Amino acid sequence: MVTMDFEKQAMQARLDLAERQLLEAIERLNQLDKPSLIRDIELHIVLATVTGKPNKYIPF
Repeated sequence: MVTMDFEKQAMQARLDLAERQLLEAIERLNQLDKPSLIRDIELHIVLATVTGKPNKYIPF
């Protein structure tokens, strides 16, 4: 494991938490009887911004 200074560790911890929270929100949304496509797209865009990974709807 690469040693990171405290500020980088704190930033990474916040990003990890944001990713987990977004994934949980997406999961809850998809469990609804009538999930909102617009909300799902918005959450996936924010998730892609946080993680730097491609998202489900819009390729970068």
